[in-house]
Amino acid sequence: MDARKTLLSNVSGYLCVLLGSIVIYGWHTQSHQLIQIHFSFAPMQYNTALGFLFFGLGLICINLEKLILGSFFGAITLLIGMITLAEYLWGLNTGLDELFMEGYVTVMTSHPGRMAPNTALCFLLSGLALVLVNPIHRKTKLIGLFQPLETFGAVITGLALVALVGYLFDIEYASGWGSQVRMAIHTSIGFCVVGFGLIIYKFPNLEEGGVPGLPVFLAVGLLVVSISFWKALNVEEYKNIESIRNNEVLHLKSLLTHRINQDILSLDRLKYRWQNRMYLNQEQWLKDARNYIKDKKELLAVEWVDENYVVRWLEPIRGNESAKDLDLSFEENRKRTLDFAKQNGKTQVTDVVEFVQGGLGFLIVSPIFAEDKFGGFILGVFEINKLLSSYAQIRELEGLSIEYYDSEKGLVDSEGVLKDSPSNHLQYRTQIDFRNISFGVNIIFEDSFFSNYKSGFPTVIGVAGILLSIIFSLLVYYNKKAKFHYDNIAKLADERNKLNEELRNLYNRVEKVREEERKHISREIHDELGQMLTAIKLDLSWLEKRVDLSETRMRDKVNSIYLCLDDSIKTVRRISTELRPQVLDVMGFCEALQWQSEKFMENTDVNCELHIEPQGIRVEPELSTDLFRVFQETLTNISRHSQAKNVKVDFFERKSEYELRVLDDGIGIDLAQINHLNSLGLLGIRERVLAWQGKVEIKGVVGEGTLLKVEIPKVNNGK
Repeated sequence: MDARKTLLSNVSGYLCVLLGSIVIYGWHTQSHQLIQIHFSFAPMQYNTALGFLFFGLGLICINLEKLILGSFFGAITLLIGMITLAEYLWGLNTGLDELFMEGYVTVMTSHPGRMAPNTALCFLLSGLALVLVNPIHRKTKLIGLFQPLETFGAVITGLALVALVGYLFDIEYASGWGSQVRMAIHTSIGFCVVGFGLIIYKFPNLEEGGVPGLPVFLAVGLLVVSISFWKALNVEEYKNIESIRNNEVLHLKSLLTHRINQDILSLDRLKYRWQNRMYLNQEQWLKDARNYIKDKKELLAVEWVDENYVVRWLEPIRGNESAKDLDLSFEENRKRTLDFAKQNGKTQVTDVVEFVQGGLGFLIVSPIFAEDKFGGFILGVFEINKLLSSYAQIRELEGLSIEYYDSEKGLVDSEGVLKDSPSNHLQYRTQIDFRNISFGVNIIFEDSFFSNYKSGFPTVIGVAGILLSIIFSLLVYYNKKAKFHYDNIAKLADERNKLNEELRNLYNRVEKVREEERKHISREIHDELGQMLTAIKLDLSWLEKRVDLSETRMRDKVNSIYLCLDDSIKTVRRISTELRPQVLDVMGFCEALQWQSEKFMENTDVNCELHIEPQGIRVEPELSTDLFRVFQETLTNISRHSQAKNVKVDFFERKSEYELRVLDDGIGIDLAQINHLNSLGLLGIRERVLAWQGKVEIKGVVGEGTLLKVEIPKVNNGK
């Protein structure tokens, strides 16, 4: 493994060991700062600290190539997480939570000493990752394809980041699963280190070249983070709505009890006016009662009941005709309340009653005692539905409606949300108990009431995370596909380069053999055939002196033989020179260039100007042969295709290279001709130059001529 990655992974292991050791020390010394960081935060349990300690040791062992020992520590970490998860899933109590230390810190925990379920899951995954590094498992194809270290590391990091962000932004349910069970803040930081250590251990080397495979664990980690955040934000939103609902219920109950109390005080004021003899006659009392009714919508009627419990005065009369001269002792609930008020001398409230006038409400009874003499009752008739009529109208526009019912009829068993609601709206039932009155209230919350408190952000987080995970997965797929094709193309390119190299070596060998063969044939023609022709000419000269050539026919024949011999000798010399110029072997490369230039001018009538700098350049034999052949082929192409009148040749010896430049003023060459496969002459020039690790540059402008530039380095690693 890369040394830098090993170092970073080792640092992660040491940090986990350090974190676990510090918290274990905190438990033994009862240091709450080490256990909780802050008194309101969840503690890192003793078993959690042990898990970090064992995981850190396992990661260090794996980096030291102690794979079996590392898997052993990983198995211990795995068991801690697995047993704790089993306790949550099946409601068990194995005794592991307080096996090593009594859990004396229980803030945000469900059981003393028990780590949070997301903490247990992280330990299960991290321990499993270390176990799978064992050589026994590494041989299986499934493990190789699954990439457990990177994938588990991404999941652990995702869960830890969600919990950490929950602490940073006060998202309570982001740091745990379930009520009052939270991952500690330093536990979340520790798992970020654990995830990093696992990921960096198997992260691919970018120095190896090629297209690096996009890690699949990025998609997995992003999916875990997005789903966890989506869940946490949804729970947080639900809790906020639940809190708003409860506050609304408490506020409504407070308003109802306050309104009933105000109604009692109003009746008491009428009673006190009666007792102080402020009413001289019935008309004055009715007028005062009319004002009370005008101010209170829930007050249906105000009555004066005499000593015999008979209604004598009544306001208003309209709508309450049936209550005039009504004997209230006919109903046990009312009679009991009247009797108790008369005996007690204090205002009393009846339970919910059905009015004679129709409807559901309650009575407030205030006894009158003037000069210690019982004078009957001031009785108020109140309708429950109108207690908060103005408030209810306003709240109904906001999506909240209120219904009242008699709680004694068994419509509700206990206070809370009505689960079997006939509509999709949230219904909450509660009980109002004040003085002697008791009635039920059904509060209906429509969806529009909570619209201002609901946000689409959790859904956006969840959907965006899933979409990004899908996109990452597609990127992983297409990246791996591209990498596969890239590797195939690279392999084919390597094979092609090898074939080109073999072909070039073969070409060079053929050219070398060909040049040697040419040299041999040239020498044989020059030395053997040339000498034989010369000997024949000498013999002919000897015969000429001894034979009578007076005869014209004989003399013409001898002269004809002389001409044939001279032409044959010239032909032998020409063929020998074309095969291998003797000047190249005898005089050197520069003289050969001069000779070839002069010969070119003689044969083509094209002016050729040669410039060599510095003079007297010595070139090694094999290189001089290839350069000379390049020069020959260039002049041949000029004579055949360029229609040039002038050619300028420059040959330079620089500090690190030789440079040959040939420029003509012909019709020029276009790009298509330069790269055409049938341009065998140009192909031969390139192959000869490439054999010496040189460069060939051909530039042509139609109508302006062509430039050939050859650069060959002086220092080579061989042909």
